[in-house]
Amino acid sequence: MIAISAQAQVTVGTRMFGSFQDFDKGEYKIIKGKTTVFVVDDLDVSEFENMIKDVWTYNKYIVVDRANYDEEAYKTEQYAPFVVEGFNKTVTSSSGMVSEYVYIYYHYYYYTFKKRKKKTKVKKRTIAGVFLSGSPETIWATLASKKFGDLDEGYTNYGLGYLKNYLQKINSEFEDEGYSFAYAEDYDKKKLKALKNKTLYVPDFIKNKYHAWMMSSKGGTEEERDDKDGLFKKYDHPYEWVSKDALNEKILNATEDFYYLMYVRVNSQKILAVMNGYTGEMIYRDYQTLSYNIKRKDISRIGSKVK
Repeated sequence: MIAISAQAQVTVGTRMFGSFQDFDKGEYKIIKGKTTVFVVDDLDVSEFENMIKDVWTYNKYIVVDRANYDEEAYKTEQYAPFVVEGFNKTVTSSSGMVSEYVYIYYHYYYYTFKKRKKKTKVKKRTIAGVFLSGSPETIWATLASKKFGDLDEGYTNYGLGYLKNYLQKINSEFEDEGYSFAYAEDYDKKKLKALKNKTLYVPDFIKNKYHAWMMSSKGGTEEERDDKDGLFKKYDHPYEWVSKDALNEKILNATEDFYYLMYVRVNSQKILAVMNGYTGEMIYRDYQTLSYNIKRKDISRIGSKVK
């Protein structure tokens, strides 16, 4: 039996897209023997090193700034890169409808080498990943430039604190030989009751509303909601709006449990989660397809589970 742990935006397994796929027998041992290469975008390397030393215990690691990262140098059996990547694909349905999908994600993998006659086939073997979310303009600009230098500025869930929580979760799953899949739903009934009296911190980017059909050059448009507190009209528990940067700092400096709301949009899918900012644990996660924006009923659903 495979025990899959649901964690917002995070996958620990060999496939980030489509259906879940677990590890082969003995693969945890293979991963443990690798040296993880954390590639840092738009963050101070020394600050990342200070953060990761208390978070990553599963295997050896090094930290490399993107400007100094040479992918070919780490394409050996020794290393397992952890780096932001992205791609887009176009799908045409049987009726002729064209859909375009775009993905930016923090990708953890190692290389496999298979000799075939006179050639060696090199492939990336996914072992974990985190979906990143930002405005449509930001995502398309990243793909067009093929540069990832402005992730901290343009993406809603990329920052030293957010990465700390994600990496805490991934490291924990590897230590426990567990799994996680980004496309799943569940909640911890007992732990969610903490929100009866504890403040739920809400990052202010959640107030933005996405219009998929008011098409800009790529990917839709965004605007700020007129009544952001209307989302919480049926949430009868403490909450507080905070800036993305303030929440990031709160995670980094946490010394006790606190909880925050996280929202990630991946094309026409939305993932809404309640995170423990101290431990990186997810206590609630809701996943929906063909739904771009957070709605009042999404927040009220959390409130009903708290009760």
